[in-house]
Amino acid sequence: MCSSDLSHDVLVATRSIRAGEVIGTGDIKAITIASSQLQAVAASDRGQVVGRTATLDVAAGQPLVDADLGQTSGPGPGSAVVGVSLADGRFPGNVAAGDTVVVVDTPAAGSGAAPAAPGVDLASGRILSVSRSSDGTKTEVTLVVPTALSDAVASASAADS
Repeated sequence: MCSSDLSHDVLVATRSIRAGEVIGTGDIKAITIASSQLQAVAASDRGQVVGRTATLDVAAGQPLVDADLGQTSGPGPGSAVVGVSLADGRFPGNVAAGDTVVVVDTPAAGSGAAPAAPGVDLASGRILSVSRSSDGTKTEVTLVVPTALSDAVASASAADS
């Protein structure tokens, strides 16, 4: 058996991840290892890892194993899940599940508001998922935000539609 038969792509931490942190897309990368003994998370499972909570501390460069990963991070007490539908240009293009963002209510284009009108910070939230709408015209983002601010975030998204 040649050593290339033992090679497989696995996920490693790109930075130190502390237990309890949500794993974001930039926190992991794929590398090729040559080991039949290490039971690391396969690189092909990347989409199932992003957005999950680390159950243990993971050092930068350390391969992820199943024991490092908790459940998908949903809302805890005092938090709510809110879906927002955003037109292109209304959000940073590189956001991904697990990222923490600030939701800012800004005047929609053509709303008659002054061009330099400042946005209003509505809430800080964590992204659970990002996808394109079925018709491809909007980006749908699912956020976890404080329950007390969830109505304001949902209302701002509806007003922007």
